[in-house]
Amino acid sequence: MHKLLPILLLLAGCVAREPAPQPAPDMSELDIGLTTGYRAGVAAEGLRNPSFVSFKPVSGEPTVCDSGNGRVLLIAGNDPRALIGDMATEFWKVLDDGRKLYQVGPMAAVWLDQETLIVSDSGHPDGRESLLWVTPRSTSGEPGAITARSNTIGPTTDDAADKGEGNLTGFCRDGNTMYVCCHGNDKRTWVAVADLKQRQIKATLSADEHGIATNSPMQARLWRGGLLVLYSGAGGVDDGLLVHWNLTSGKPQQQWTLPGLSDPMGLAQIPGSADEFVVTDNAWALGKVNEGKLARVKLGNETAQITVIANQVPGPVNCDFGPDGDLYVTCLGTEIDTDKGLLLRVSGFETQDR
Repeated sequence: MHKLLPILLLLAGCVAREPAPQPAPDMSELDIGLTTGYRAGVAAEGLRNPSFVSFKPVSGEPTVCDSGNGRVLLIAGNDPRALIGDMATEFWKVLDDGRKLYQVGPMAAVWLDQETLIVSDSGHPDGRESLLWVTPRSTSGEPGAITARSNTIGPTTDDAADKGEGNLTGFCRDGNTMYVCCHGNDKRTWVAVADLKQRQIKATLSADEHGIATNSPMQARLWRGGLLVLYSGAGGVDDGLLVHWNLTSGKPQQQWTLPGLSDPMGLAQIPGSADEFVVTDNAWALGKVNEGKLARVKLGNETAQITVIANQVPGPVNCDFGPDGDLYVTCLGTEIDTDKGLLLRVSGFETQDR
């Protein structure tokens, strides 16, 4: 089985409630164990198992998947706004005693243009998830409208347990092409390619076909003419991997292990750097949140140089740099399945890199 991640296979369905978004608190300092020169504050709170952060064109406002609450938020100053809500959610894990853990819904969202969001409809069983084209909720409070939907990705193996791909996340958009990290049966690990004009998605890059045993792709990024993909691997095991794919041949051309990072989930290229990234390490555990890490990862010809810059982050998941040069990090917070999730804002990279 692939790793027990809060944002992977979903087993039991429900409809998310939709609490009122909470205003962002003052950006006071937050202690997440940062090294000297960096600062962290809370950009938004009151989130439930948040999963993905991106930025609106032109204005640059953070757009966050408040996954467990079944909604996507625009964080506009002290006035967070739900762009779409009431999306389906499911619980990833149901224990023998009946407890349900890790409620998740929309896993990723990026802007196609100023008026359209592409959102993963991930609150469904594997093989039934798709991409949604959404006209966001207006400022008057009208609900966001789903205007189109992609196909789903069915089974890719003969295994009876293979129901198809799900937990679509890790979006990386290049014009009308988008790369999507998929989770399904571990006998075949996929990154899918979506044609946003044709509204079609297809499982395309298979790690297993090329002898890559590490599964759970979490984030894709365009890099050096190819696609850099972060694979998280098994929960609690130091087996994370970065793979640089050649998009012409469909084959991996280089790989880097990430020693010391047990559950890497987020990947963002540091602005102005050709080969250095920030990686979030979730330090995942079933039923609780551990203090995770932020690490700078510099990719060399053969090895990755890893420097931990924070070691007390409450369940970091996804990350990306905003147009302001700061790093935004979604975090589970101190407890799963509660509204204690956070969007953190980490600054200081520009001074560290001078």
